[in-house]
Amino acid sequence: MSKTKFLRFYLISLTTFSLLVIILATLFPYDFFIQETLSQFSYDFLFKRTERPDNLKDLILNILLFIPFGFGCTAFLTQVLNIKIVTVAKLVLAASFSLSFVIEILQLFIPTRNPTYVDLLMNTLGGVTGFLVFYIFRKYLTKIFLQVATVSEKLLSIPLLSCLIIIYLVLASAFNAKFLEAIKTWNLSNWDLDYPLVLGNEVTEDRPWNGNISQLCIANRKISELEINQILKDGKCDGIENSLITAYEFTPTNKNYFADQKGNSPNLVGKKQQLNYPNQDSVELGELNWLHTEKPVTLLNQKIRDSSKFTLFIKYATLSLNQTGPARIISISKDPYNRNLTLGQWNNNLSIRVRNLITEKNGTRPEFSVANFFRDTKYHNLIITYSISNLSVYIDELANKHIINFSPQTTLFWNLSPPFSSLIHVNNNNTRLYDLIYYIILLSPVAILIYLILEKMIPFHGIQKS
Repeated sequence: MSKTKFLRFYLISLTTFSLLVIILATLFPYDFFIQETLSQFSYDFLFKRTERPDNLKDLILNILLFIPFGFGCTAFLTQVLNIKIVTVAKLVLAASFSLSFVIEILQLFIPTRNPTYVDLLMNTLGGVTGFLVFYIFRKYLTKIFLQVATVSEKLLSIPLLSCLIIIYLVLASAFNAKFLEAIKTWNLSNWDLDYPLVLGNEVTEDRPWNGNISQLCIANRKISELEINQILKDGKCDGIENSLITAYEFTPTNKNYFADQKGNSPNLVGKKQQLNYPNQDSVELGELNWLHTEKPVTLLNQKIRDSSKFTLFIKYATLSLNQTGPARIISISKDPYNRNLTLGQWNNNLSIRVRNLITEKNGTRPEFSVANFFRDTKYHNLIITYSISNLSVYIDELANKHIINFSPQTTLFWNLSPPFSSLIHVNNNNTRLYDLIYYIILLSPVAILIYLILEKMIPFHGIQKS
C-alpha cells in the first residue's frame, strides 16, 4: 500500500470521525418527533423553539466542535486531492455552513434541543478556524502526515495484518458470546414511580383519543398463552385475578367505576365526571372527557419496575380511524415526552411506547408499532405482554398475534442509536435488518484488514501528488 493511500485512509478516517462526533454531540439522543412537530409547525412555534439565551461557554463549544471537521476536510482536499487552497477555503466554508444548517433544522424536531442562528454562525466559524489552523501550519503538518504514512507502510506487513485478523476474530467471538447477555438491557428498572395513569389523553391535554374503554387490567407478570386465550374468549381478566395490580371496570353495574378494584391505585378523576354508555358498557373518552388518577400510580410502577414484566388487557373501541399524535389510549406519563408506558393510535396503526434502558425516558427509540391494527370501530379485546426477551400483542384471538423478540442483534442496533433510529418503528418484520447491521458492524474491521493485505499483494496505482 503506497504512502499516498495510507495518507488518504488516515485523512478520510479523521474527517469521518470528526463528523460522527458532531452528530453525536448535536443530535443525541436522537428523539425525533417528525409528525408531531410538523402538525404544530407555525411562525410562533418556530420563534419559540429557536429562542434561547446565549452564553460564552456555548459559543466556544460550538466553535471547537467544528474545528476538527474543518481541519480534516482541508487536509484531505489539499494533501490527497491536491485542490488549490483558495478553492478549499470556499469548500470548507460551504461544507461547515451546510452541515450546521442541516443539524439546526433537525434539532427543531428534538424537544430537548434549541437551535439558533448563533449556533449556525459559530459552527461555521469553527470550520473556518480548522481551515486556518491547517493553512498556517501546513508545512509542518505535511511532514508529519508523510512520516506517519511511511511508518505505517513499514509496520503494516502482511504477516502482521494476518495476525490482527486472527486476534480480532477471537475477540469478536468472545464479544458475540458475551453480548447474548445484552438483552437484559430491555428491563424496566428505570421506570419513574411518580407518573399517573391517564386514559384518553396526556395530563397536558394535548393528545386526546376518541374512543371507548370497557375494562382495563394490568398485572406485573407475563401471563401464559393459555391464560391469554381464556381472557380473550371471556373478555374479562378474572382468570389472572391473583396477579392483577390494577383493574378498572367501566360498567353500569359497577357503582364505583372510578376506583381501582384491587385498591392499589388512586381513583380516576377528569374534567367530566358523567360517563357515557353508547352501545355497550364502557366509558366514552375524548377531548373533553378523559380521565387520570388523582395521584401517581406508585405501587403499579414499583411492581412492574421490580419484575420488568407486565400484562395489559383492555377492551376498547375507537370512534375514528383518523387519529394522530399518537392519540393516547392509555398512558403512564407526566407529559408527551416523559413516560413509562403509552398505548396510542396513529391512524390505523397501534403505537406502543415502553420506557426501558434502551428506549429511555420517552420510549420512542425504538417505538413498537403494529400496522393496520385499527380497521373498524367495533369493540375488541387487546392483550399486551412484556418481558426482557420480547413484547407480544394479541387481538381478539390467540392466533392473531404479533411478537417482537429482543435478540442480541436488535439490542446492538438500538444501543448504538443511529440518528435515524427514531424514524424506525419496531415490528415483527424488520428483524432481518438488525441481523444485517449486526454482522456488518462485526465483520467490517476484518474487511478493512483484508483490504490492506490485498493492497500490499496486488500492485495498484493510486492518486499521485503532482
